[in-house]
Order: sequence, then C-alpha cells, then structure tokens
Amino acid sequence: KYMYTYGKYTGESIQVLEDGNELQLRINITQERYGYTDTIFVVYTLKDGESRLLENDIVTVYGMNMGTISYESVLGATVTIPCVYAEYIDLN
Repeated sequence: KYMYTYGKYTGESIQVLEDGNELQLRINITQERYGYTDTIFVVYTLKDGESRLLENDIVTVYGMNMGTISYESVLGATVTIPCVYAEYIDLN
C-alpha cells in the first residue's frame, strides 16, 4: 500500500553498517516510555561533509518506502521489516 510513497521517520539507530559512503541502518521509530520500538531498514549514501551516523543516534529519515526486506537474525530466524531508501537524514 505504501510502496513508492515518501515518508518521514524519527527514531533511534540500533545498527549501522558502513561500506565507504554507503550506509545500511536499522532504526527503531516508535517512541515508547523507555526508548524506541518498531524497526525499519534504511539505505543511505552519505553526502560529502556529512557526519557519520552511530548506533544510539536519534535521527530523522526522509525517503521513499520500498516495501520490505528480509534477513537472517543471529539466531537463524528470518526477519522481515519495512525498507526505506533515504534521501536525507538529519542527526537530532
């Protein structure tokens, strides 16, 4: 339903994988009393001069919803979460 629509998400980065300027992030976007839940997967290319993103950073992501992505967790279970191709990320 939301495929190829734009969205804005604010949350806490829980994992950051870097390959040069290419980033893959898992971000929890639902603020609870003691933190964030509900994970999305974000793909982003750092622009020249942008600061690195680290785990536990609070960020706002602006980008296109691209359906879902599946991966295997450390315990061997398949996890499927929403995927966003970010155009901009603000460090809050």
